[in-house]
Amino acid sequence: LMNQVSARGSYSGSERDVVPAFEEIFTGCRGKLVVALFSSSLHRIQVLVELAEQFDRRVAFVGRGVVENTEIAQRLGLLDVPTGLQIRDSDVRSFPAGDVLLVTTGSQGEPMAALSRIAIDDHRHVKLEEDDTVVFSARSIPGNEKQIGRVMNHIAYRGAEVIHEGLKHVHVSGHG
Repeated sequence: LMNQVSARGSYSGSERDVVPAFEEIFTGCRGKLVVALFSSSLHRIQVLVELAEQFDRRVAFVGRGVVENTEIAQRLGLLDVPTGLQIRDSDVRSFPAGDVLLVTTGSQGEPMAALSRIAIDDHRHVKLEEDDTVVFSARSIPGNEKQIGRVMNHIAYRGAEVIHEGLKHVHVSGHG
């Protein structure tokens, strides 16, 4: 795949460029692993599903946008989730924390998104614990920094680790 010159005057990396950082995160995370991204990032979601399988974690899609997009993508053959790997968000509590990956909406700090609700302990099925890790796998859109910072603070307050692009290479441009 040819890299495209971005508006920043450099080249956009391949989606596969995030794999080494995520392998490190999967290896080091003892609790639940929560990855927030844009629900349209189907290739990133596929990478995460493959890593979940490799690291023996079940995958739960949490948040209306990511649930709808992954259902449609699977139906169209654009997302391959191996049989038995996917669980519902309501099943997360019945698995050991270290055996679960949650792919969520809310990377921009949207107040009603799944991650924001999880961060303030207001989600029906998902509760953050001290060994959990939350990854923001999206660049902040200008103007959203305050909201994103607020969500990150709530996550840190719950004792979970926060990882973002400034710490590890967990995002490449979502644009061609």
